[in-house]
Amino acid sequence: MNATTAPQPSPRKRPRGRPRVLERQTALDQAVDVFWDHGYEGASLELLTEATGVSRPTLYSAFNNKRSLFLAAIDAYEDGIGADALAAFEAEPNIRLAVRAFLDISAHNNTHPDHPAGCLIACCAITSAQTMPDVRAKIEQSFRRTEACVCERFEREVENGKLSSEPTANERAKLLLDLMSAQAVRARAGESRDDLVQGARARAAMVLASMPPDAEGET
Repeated sequence: MNATTAPQPSPRKRPRGRPRVLERQTALDQAVDVFWDHGYEGASLELLTEATGVSRPTLYSAFNNKRSLFLAAIDAYEDGIGADALAAFEAEPNIRLAVRAFLDISAHNNTHPDHPAGCLIACCAITSAQTMPDVRAKIEQSFRRTEACVCERFEREVENGKLSSEPTANERAKLLLDLMSAQAVRARAGESRDDLVQGARARAAMVLASMPPDAEGET
């Protein structure tokens, strides 16, 4: 080496790319759609990591395993789009319009183009209930909570003279939730939004059967 030549520095190594940081709520929203579309069994880890855009270790570090992610996705669904129908029902002061709003919102959400058809709970999670007790418990709790809220509203309407005591408030609540679940199944099978909404208007009358004459004219 020439004594007057300064030594050249070694080439710097490129730093390895950092793994993408998982944003929990965004990942949950994306996982919801995967489970909603494919069900628990069909939602492979490949599909989940592709949808969330993170590696399997990153996904596991946030949610422990696929089962925990599924349970979290159910909660996210219930707190989001799954709560819309009940919120509309509670917000509408007129009970006739409240029942219609409940079924209308349900029909719209079951056929929204930005999400898979049907309902994550009624169409997908329910199929895992028999083999996953924690999922079954979560679904039961969800149905009971919604049914209790609807039943309480019907009871108030009976006390205020807006609904007759027969059918009972509990029977009306069960029928309304059964209709909501049926909408989800019909949507999953390909029924259109227009058909679901038209059917909802007709079936709302079933829930409101035997309304007092002075209440039927209210709009």
